Amino acid sequence: MGKLNKKLTPVKPIPAKQKADPEAKTSGPFPIYRSMPVQLNGPEPKSFKVQTTKKTKAVTKPVTTTPIPVPAPAQDDPEDAKTKTKKLRKLAITRLNKKDKKKFRKEEVLKKIELTQSAFKSEKEKKKREKTAVTGDMRPLLDALPSLDSLFQLKSAENLKTGVPKYDKKAKPKTKQQLKVERLKKQKGEFLNRCQKVNQLLKSKKYRKNPKKMIAEHIKNTRKDQLKLLLGSSDRHGRQFPFYSLGRIKNVPCIGTNGLAGTCQIKGECATFGGYASGTCSALTRQAVCCVYSGTCGGTSNTNANVTYFQNSGYPSPYNGGGTCSFTVVPPDSSICQLRIDFTAFSLSQPDTNGNCVVDNMQVTGGGTRFPTMCGDNNGQHIYIPFSGTSPITVSISTTAAMSFPRVWNLQLSQISCTSAYQAPAGCLQYFTGITGDVYSFNYGVAANPAMNAMGLPGTRQLALSNYGICIQNAASYCSITYSLPATEPYAFTLTSDVTTIAPAMLGTAAVGAQGTACTTDFLVIPNPVGIAADRFCGAGLGPTTSNTLPFVMYYVTDAAETGDVANRGFHLQYVQNSCPIPSGK
Repeated sequence: MGKLNKKLTPVKPIPAKQKADPEAKTSGPFPIYRSMPVQLNGPEPKSFKVQTTKKTKAVTKPVTTTPIPVPAPAQDDPEDAKTKTKKLRKLAITRLNKKDKKKFRKEEVLKKIELTQSAFKSEKEKKKREKTAVTGDMRPLLDALPSLDSLFQLKSAENLKTGVPKYDKKAKPKTKQQLKVERLKKQKGEFLNRCQKVNQLLKSKKYRKNPKKMIAEHIKNTRKDQLKLLLGSSDRHGRQFPFYSLGRIKNVPCIGTNGLAGTCQIKGECATFGGYASGTCSALTRQAVCCVYSGTCGGTSNTNANVTYFQNSGYPSPYNGGGTCSFTVVPPDSSICQLRIDFTAFSLSQPDTNGNCVVDNMQVTGGGTRFPTMCGDNNGQHIYIPFSGTSPITVSISTTAAMSFPRVWNLQLSQISCTSAYQAPAGCLQYFTGITGDVYSFNYGVAANPAMNAMGLPGTRQLALSNYGICIQNAASYCSITYSLPATEPYAFTLTSDVTTIAPAMLGTAAVGAQGTACTTDFLVIPNPVGIAADRFCGAGLGPTTSNTLPFVMYYVTDAAETGDVANRGFHLQYVQNSCPIPSGK
């Protein structure tokens, strides 16, 4: 920089005959700085002012100059322009002081960090959106759409002829708090309106005269309104009593004052669905009643109750007519696995001498288990029928009008959940859960069948073609089970043989019983009896028999004929589970 003030060498004058090139430039020492400021982001300046200094006494030798051709201006290449911009930017940075350079570099680093974080975040959101198999990455489309918030601000007061609300340019979007306040205000208004209607109803003369009728009428109209809304009808009745909107209770099983099982419901709801109140079931309100549902011929189970009763026409009075009476149970969904039928009352005419139900009979269709045709007396019995998915199960009772008999039936139909502890194991038509109990064959009775065979002898009470399993739940800490006969019933085990020829004192004892291969027609199977080689038992007696095979189960089999068998009743066994033995030394 110190040599910039040297004296410039004089230029040799151009001869008169020779014209000077206007575009020619002279060579020599020029100042390295420019009088024009540098633009960091602009184009490269094309002209600079040369700053000359005063001449010094030092004289230099003359220097001849030759014309330098100037190239024609060409279009800037994008790469060259970018490179020039970088160079100028770098030059500008070098001219900053130390403090400004530090500040500038800090801003650059922060900017790079922010850009990097933004890029990572965008990439993460993109991958997350791409996981959606149907729509894929919708972000580009969302970014391209304009904001439509203002278009939803409409004037509700002014409507066009088309019925479309007019757009309000001055309206502002409502906040979440404002929308919440409006919603609460609306709910409060609806509640006050319902309370006002209730007060009006309570003061009306019609309600005071017959409140039940008014409630039933309101419920009926409410259901009609709901149905018409589904069907698209505009003809509606006024709701006189907003009953269900006031509150609900939990619908749990209950036992009514008549001893029947029901569902805890509001009194009006119970009446709407066809049930009847049998006592109360909740301490919270007197309106909660134990609602019992029952039906007769052609009926269907109620989806609002787990228990429904299938009764004869005119129950509890007997039925002496003929025909087929059916009742259908439809599970609400696949969470119901079994139907338990409890024979609260069941009395049809007795089978013929071979055990066939030819006059009256009960059949179950639609389930997953083969059910034997049933008739006779079966009070207190029960059976389990598994559902086939959500297909219904139909219980049908057929009677013969020509045969006069006081027939009575009241069947409790309970839908058992797939997760219930009362669900019976697969293959069990009957399932007992007590540590002790009694097991009866169907139509067992002390008295003989009044039907007489060709020889004038009483027939059997055993039902023909039976083949089913009887299961007993194994209680904790119990390892075996013992079956025995009641001491007061001599006919408690009469499956085969002519019992009229056996001495009454011998009936029921093991001496008149049979085992193994001697039992081929009607017999009872007790798996692996302790101390006995065979597991089949028949004849007219059975001694105490213990089995330690788990699970505890028996199988009962009968054929379709009673050749050589007279006055058989079936069986009545008493069972008791035995505790597991305590190991010695403990």
